[in-house]
Formats: sequence, structure tokens, C-alpha cells
Amino acid sequence: MVKQDEAKEVTREFDHNVGATNNNLITLNDIKTEVDILRTDMEMTDITDITAMGMRYRDIDHKIRLLGDLLHYTLEEMNDNLAKTEKIKEYYFDLIVRDNEEAEYK
Repeated sequence: MVKQDEAKEVTREFDHNVGATNNNLITLNDIKTEVDILRTDMEMTDITDITAMGMRYRDIDHKIRLLGDLLHYTLEEMNDNLAKTEKIKEYYFDLIVRDNEEAEYK
């Protein structure tokens, strides 16, 4: 007999990981939107006005550093969530497809 408590705990963790991965995808889409806005800002900058270019560069530089950090941590978290979800998938595969009642979640 499958350990009911273990299966419930794994299912809760699976639910959490799917939700966290969805949040990561939302964040990545937000980053894409911000990068698109930056691109438009760069294209619309008047290159004949040195002062305006300098101010625009300062704003863009700041935003790129923020987006770079956000992207780094979002991808790190997403990779961690996907690795955990892969372990859960293997557990369920052993339990259900292989009909291995000795399956353990590690």
C-alpha cells in the first residue's frame, strides 16, 4: 500500500512548484515587456541632443541592471522549481506507471 501521507505531501509540493513556476513565467513576461519598452525608448531618443541622450542612457542603464538582477534570480528559482518538479514526476511515474509500491520521494 502506498504511503498515503507521503503521497499527500508530494502532491502539495507539486502544487506549490507548479504555482511557483507559473509566477516565474509571469515575471519573465513582465521582464520581456520592460525590455520592449526600453527598446522603444532607445529608438525614440534624439541622438542630436547630447543632454537628452545622457539622461536617457542613465535611465536605461539603471533599468537594465535591475532587469538583469531580476532575470538572474527568477531563472535561478525557476530552475530549482523545475528540478523539484522533475523529482516528483519520477516519483509518480514509479508509483503509477511502473506500479512500484515501494516508490519513495527523495
